[in-house]
Amino acid sequence: MSQQVLDCRLQGAHISDELAKVLAGRIWRSDYTRHEGPASELDSYVFALEAKLQVFSESLHVIRHFRHLVDLIDLIQQNRNQPREEIGQYARILCNRWFTDPLELNVPVPPAAYNSIDFAVDVWLLRRYNIAGLSRTPGEHIFAWEGARTPMTDAFRLILPGHQDITSPPPDQVFSSTLTLRDLHTLGDFVIQPTDNLFQHLLVQKHRNRKMRPTVYVFFNVYAISKLQTWNEPLNSVHFDDPKFLEETIRTLALLLPSYEKDTHSWFTKYSKKMQRNLPRNSLPAIDRRAGRLPFASRRKVDYHYWLPRLLDLEKEFANSSPRTLRQFLRDRRRYRELTLYWVAVIALVLTLISSLTGVVSAIVGGLALRGGKDGKGSLDAACCCRDVDSITNILTVASVITAPAPGMTFEPAQMIDPSQTMIVTVRITTTITVAGA
Repeated sequence: MSQQVLDCRLQGAHISDELAKVLAGRIWRSDYTRHEGPASELDSYVFALEAKLQVFSESLHVIRHFRHLVDLIDLIQQNRNQPREEIGQYARILCNRWFTDPLELNVPVPPAAYNSIDFAVDVWLLRRYNIAGLSRTPGEHIFAWEGARTPMTDAFRLILPGHQDITSPPPDQVFSSTLTLRDLHTLGDFVIQPTDNLFQHLLVQKHRNRKMRPTVYVFFNVYAISKLQTWNEPLNSVHFDDPKFLEETIRTLALLLPSYEKDTHSWFTKYSKKMQRNLPRNSLPAIDRRAGRLPFASRRKVDYHYWLPRLLDLEKEFANSSPRTLRQFLRDRRRYRELTLYWVAVIALVLTLISSLTGVVSAIVGGLALRGGKDGKGSLDAACCCRDVDSITNILTVASVITAPAPGMTFEPAQMIDPSQTMIVTVRITTTITVAGA
């Protein structure tokens, strides 16, 4: 039965339970059984593999069936320390076993053979080299396997060299407690993008179609990494892969998703459900939930090597970000004092502009009212709130005819107030608020 399921074609394939079990046994040296209800351990890996197969094109590869894929992975595992060119020669010999129309031995290895080698490495090690055609996710970097004489391990170290400057070790500092995926998303307005390519892990990019919001790629597949650790243990003597790299990768997830923080755990649960809703119905889990249940990881920078440069870049990008909404501002406590002073200054400026605008409007209304009174087209009291001008005039008129008082007291004749000669004086009060910064 296992031999029959391996005869399925790769292009556009959906992986059945039986096929998944056989692949796990051949690639991971592990048993795999999908459980009913809760997501199985390797479901996220199978989901990622199915996504690769949906864009797999036979015209770009020499492999056609799952049997070819697992045979090629076995070949690469046995020759893992050989240069790329040598593996290509071995792959050509393998192709001549598969097909009746053999590849010529006295010509260069065709590009389709190298494309299949890169695809097999991606399926086995979760690291994508030299992406062919539509297999590349939009916006994803191309990580090249440089040099025909370069072994796979050396090509890997060229992409993720880690902290190289031995004379200048990283300062013995700690990453801020706000450097979590939750705070990156809620405070820095980061887009958290899952990836199935380890080379893309913790890479920060900005895309136009996302309004230049920072996008950080995260490799969530914890169980796949643990399987690589188990498979790699007997190979440490040949230094195929530094075991510290895989262990450090898991620690970066624990650093960004601290399980002891209830808010972060709640956010990750909602995030996983949201990602799942965006997928077709009955799809396998796209996010490995184990990523949110990892043990405590050190926040000291000196405890990281391979991922330290990207963690520092992520920290810098987060520090340079600022809240875009009022809700984000109220939650942000990174630069609370500076941001508070900034918003107070903005509010003071707005109030000053409103006050100035009110004064201008009052002056215009008063000028129009004065012109209307002079032209005889309307009295002053009809244009403003001074409705008692006539009564004031009458009172002053009566006062002018009052009989003179006793000797020694004199009154000057009262002057008639002509409403048409009355001027309106507008007093504008401008309030200036000065905010003193540190």
